Amino acid sequence: MIFANPLETGVPELSDPGYFVVEPDSVVLKATDIPNTFKGIYFKKGAHNIEVFHVPAHIKNIYFADSAWVYGALQVHTSNGVKIFGRGVLSQAKLNYRQSHGIDASVDSVTLEGIVVADYKFFAVRLMGSYNEINWVKVIGGWVYNCDGITAYANSKVLHCFIWANDDAIKVYLSNIVWSDIVVWQLNNGGVIQTSWGRTQAQNCRISRVDVLRAEWVKAGFNDALLSCVGNHCQEAGRYSLQNNWVIEDVVTENPIPIIFGINPNAFSANDVRNFTLKNWNVKMNEGTIFKNRILAGNPNTIIDGFTLDNFIFNDILLTQDNWLDFLQMDTSGFAEP
Repeated sequence: MIFANPLETGVPELSDPGYFVVEPDSVVLKATDIPNTFKGIYFKKGAHNIEVFHVPAHIKNIYFADSAWVYGALQVHTSNGVKIFGRGVLSQAKLNYRQSHGIDASVDSVTLEGIVVADYKFFAVRLMGSYNEINWVKVIGGWVYNCDGITAYANSKVLHCFIWANDDAIKVYLSNIVWSDIVVWQLNNGGVIQTSWGRTQAQNCRISRVDVLRAEWVKAGFNDALLSCVGNHCQEAGRYSLQNNWVIEDVVTENPIPIIFGINPNAFSANDVRNFTLKNWNVKMNEGTIFKNRILAGNPNTIIDGFTLDNFIFNDILLTQDNWLDFLQMDTSGFAEP
């Protein structure tokens, strides 16, 4: 892959006394190696190994220099406002399957900028706090299942990112989240835009300019689609989900893909999907018998309504009030006419 990035700004100086400078070395860097007088970590060009690194509370900045290749994963759980940035690579190639998410955070206001997350064995990026921002991050090399792309929780922004995923790529689970300028290469598992796996309250979300290069699903699955809603698939008690007031605009498929719509929340519990505006879509779907578009309420208490298709082009046909159902060839149940 070749990626074009904006020129870096705010590059720390090697002489900055606030940064602990890490030379290339085969020795595993541990959190205890870094005195608490330092506020940042600087990985120089070359190979490093950090295994599963729990970022100390005193570290606020982690910089990956151009051509730094850092084996391991980052766990950020003790301090808000951590920034992880640069033009280097964080690779999980030496970790076991599901040993760690690539970058996993439970604190607020985490910023990611510019780096590559490669060879991941679980979610590439999982930011479960609020007010996070992800810019120009590239996710690549998820070869096994459960290799989800990026999730960032309430009031977060994800901008100018590339996601190669072998599970859900764009994960939008809480409210007031903005995604824009996202390129996706979907492998044979998961949804491109995943709206729910249950117990999610996601309102007022906006997703703009999504470019789907490929989607390589080979068999119909409950979560395989460009726009997917799984709902309470694990059938856990007490789960109710709602997705309400979303705008998803300027969506393109570079090549025909097997399926566009997979909104089929599990029937075990209610999962309302309401007031979605799908604007300026130009998508193509392969003709065949394996995959079929579906918007199915499942649970009798589920409400799916308020959809607007605004300049929605499907297989080169502009959908209208008269032709949308015929051309989409969709299984529908409990879906109010858009």
